[in-house]
Amino acid sequence: MKVIAFNGSARKNGNTAMLINYALRELEAEGIETELVQFAGKKISGCIACYKCMELKDGTCAVKNDPVNEWIDKMKAADAVILGSPVYFADLTAGIKGFIERAKAYDAHISQEKLKVMEKEILEAERRHVEHAKQ
Repeated sequence: MKVIAFNGSARKNGNTAMLINYALRELEAEGIETELVQFAGKKISGCIACYKCMELKDGTCAVKNDPVNEWIDKMKAADAVILGSPVYFADLTAGIKGFIERAKAYDAHISQEKLKVMEKEILEAERRHVEHAKQ
């Protein structure tokens, strides 16, 4: 199993990264492969509503001048995804919002079977966590 985490903070090693890394360490302790992607220093634009992702259904976004398509490929290869963002003005960062909008290309591609597997794995991880907490 592989989990990919995205840190939507402008600070590479700030509080959001610390919390995401805490979660990743717990997953790694269970033998799960993890990867952290940092948004710091990258300019991510939002969706431009061209609907190419819905037309092509190839899991890519038509906007090619940033790392979003590379990140979508990482999401495709993962079994689960973690999104982390600090709260700015009672909301997510602009970068993570743009990424979520653009990840619609992935949503147009993902199969219902993969969603069921992801849900099963999350429930199993929660069960193990509860059992561990009882010990």
